[in-house]
Amino acid sequence: MTGQAGQDIFKEVTIVPLEKYPFKIVEAKPEKDGNIRVELKEDKQAYLLTVYNLKQGKARYYDNIIVKTDSKVRPKLTISVYCNVADKPKAKSDGQG
Repeated sequence: MTGQAGQDIFKEVTIVPLEKYPFKIVEAKPEKDGNIRVELKEDKQAYLLTVYNLKQGKARYYDNIIVKTDSKVRPKLTISVYCNVADKPKAKSDGQG
């Protein structure tokens, strides 16, 4: 995810289980506190995972989302998240004054 401080920075990811290996997501949460917030919505046979940046100022960080499922094959999935929040652009001066 990339953006500027003061902006809403988020990304949406759709998770679609394969018909051959169905599963339900029982929980999705960040590995660390304070970097991101995660929202999960079930939509028919897919899941919409929305990841929100929580940092207010300039920052670069890496985090993981731990997704727990009811699958015996893959009871836990890990989704990597990288975020780069740039400073707000400085106001341009017209040189007069």
